Amino acid sequence: MTLRLVTAKKDFEEQEEECQSGISPKDDSSLKSRNKETLPREKFLSSGADALSNAELLAILVGSGTPGQNVIELCKEIMHDAEDKLGVLAKRDVNYLCRFKGIGPAKALTIAAAMELATRRRKETDTYKKVKSSIDLYQAFAPGLQDCTSEEVHLAMIDGAGNIRKIECISKGSFDCTLLDVRVVVSKALLYGFTTVALAHNHPGGSITPSAADISSTLEIYRGCQLMRIRLIDHIIIADNKYYSFSDNDKLE
Repeated sequence: MTLRLVTAKKDFEEQEEECQSGISPKDDSSLKSRNKETLPREKFLSSGADALSNAELLAILVGSGTPGQNVIELCKEIMHDAEDKLGVLAKRDVNYLCRFKGIGPAKALTIAAAMELATRRRKETDTYKKVKSSIDLYQAFAPGLQDCTSEEVHLAMIDGAGNIRKIECISKGSFDCTLLDVRVVVSKALLYGFTTVALAHNHPGGSITPSAADISSTLEIYRGCQLMRIRLIDHIIIADNKYYSFSDNDKLE
């Protein structure tokens, strides 16, 4: 492991000597004149990923800056625009990212792909999670809903031991509207053979307060599930890092 790390570090040093971040050595925007320990790649190899800021990690993906602005400065600008939050950056689409000078379609796609990989990694923990409270449901649903720019409804199928076995998107809508359909919920539960389910949808606008439509449709689904002897244990509304639980607020009756 040590040999591989040293070799990789040497390769990066040689690459930096040839060309720093794709910018000519004569260009003032080059980082080559700085101490190598401040370069993101070198810093990653010598000190580990934890030593890098979000902007520095992003700089490794972006690779190069522009004349007059090095790659770290460019990435600091991008992170500042995203309120220094990766969750906000994850919601930026390719067209938006291309607004930054020095970010073309290829680099924008690299950033978007990295954000999507991070989202998928979080989703891998959804299944087989034990549900003991609303926070467990929030943690299971959040990875798939936090970064959505339009409303989506996700359904969790829960086994007899209280473990989430499957989460599936059952509806997609616009920025502020989606469709909750009792027939879809019941048919999915019956299809997969589960008698306990939970719902979640997101509010891209940031508010976790349920709308009148949220309340009425949730009650309709709750009663429809009862008729088919399916338990709807909760409905979670997610917005950024917050959530609202219908069960916790005694709205499932």
